[in-house]
Amino acid sequence: MGGMKRFYFGLALVVVTLGGVLLFAQARASEQQATFDHVAVQTLDLEKSARFYEDVLGLKRIPSPFNDGKHIWFQMGATQQLHFDKVDKLTPTTDDSHMALRVRDMPGLVETLKAKGIRYQGYNGGPLPQTRPDGVHQIYFQDPSGNWIEANDRKVE
Repeated sequence: MGGMKRFYFGLALVVVTLGGVLLFAQARASEQQATFDHVAVQTLDLEKSARFYEDVLGLKRIPSPFNDGKHIWFQMGATQQLHFDKVDKLTPTTDDSHMALRVRDMPGLVETLKAKGIRYQGYNGGPLPQTRPDGVHQIYFQDPSGNWIEANDRKVE
């Protein structure tokens, strides 16, 4: 094989080998990447909390594998879930410790909260409407067990 042919053959071999290594590395990285599965929330009253999340946020119950009267599960999105765990004593939280839910109709949610007498506020009690620097509107409110919920209207691109 001539010098230039050997050079191009060697270069092609390096490119193919590096390409394979990079593809393998990317495949391994995506296999190891964590994705959101569920959040577990404490509650003193399972049914009261369940009705709140059904009536206010429109979530749908799904079967819990425990069938022990101490857990209720909801579907949230394609593969994500919200789990409620019945406890005898709640751990206090602040609006810094919260779950965030994206809503399609912020004005509609605000009207629902008003109609049901549920107080809402901006971050750390700030004024409403709360607008983040990226233009997303958000409000905070509590479920019957005192867990903080952020609702925002962030658009998915």
